[in-house]
Amino acid sequence: TYGKYKKMKSKQKIIYQNSSDEAIKLIIEPWGQELYIDSKVKVEIQIEGGSEHGCLMIESIQKTLVLYGWEGSVINVYQDGEKNF
Repeated sequence: TYGKYKKMKSKQKIIYQNSSDEAIKLIIEPWGQELYIDSKVKVEIQIEGGSEHGCLMIESIQKTLVLYGWEGSVINVYQDGEKNF
């Protein structure tokens, strides 16, 4: 029966590098969390959640990057191995 099976989880990892000469703002929605990624810095973005609800959406607006999680998802951002969010 279906109840015996675990719901499928989706886990994604993205490496983002700010190659510009200025820091950019990273906004994580739906939480409204704001972080800044300095020039020439890489961050690791991990998102996990039930795969039946969606996928990560990324929007770029001028000097801002917006990540949109889906219902029940969790987004973590790491820089140099340390969790920033």
